Amino acid sequence: MSFKQIVAIVRQSKIKALTDKLYESDIPGANITTIQGYGEHVNTYAKSILEDSVRVEIFASQKDVKKIAELIVAATYTGLEGDGLIAIMPVDEIYHVRHLKKYAP
Repeated sequence: MSFKQIVAIVRQSKIKALTDKLYESDIPGANITTIQGYGEHVNTYAKSILEDSVRVEIFASQKDVKKIAELIVAATYTGLEGDGLIAIMPVDEIYHVRHLKKYAP
C-alpha cells in the first residue's frame, strides 16, 4: 500500500474548525504544532515579519489524500492572503512502535 505525508500550514484561527472536520470525517490521527514563519506576503510594517501559524501532519493511504486535502481547504479557506498551503510527500514505510511491526491498514 502506498502512503503519503500531508503537511498543511494554516491560520491558527482555523485549527478548531479543521480538527473538528478531520475528526468528524474519521481521519484516524493528526499531529498539530504551533509554528512561526513567513510566506510570500510579509507585513513589513509589523515589529516582526513572523506570523503565528499551525502545522498539521497527517499520514494517510494514497486513496485518502485528495479527500483529506479537500477537507483541509474546506475548513481553513478565507480567500485572503496567508490562508496557508498543503504539501503531499511520499512515505516509504510506516511502523507502529508499540508493535514493532510494519503498519498495514
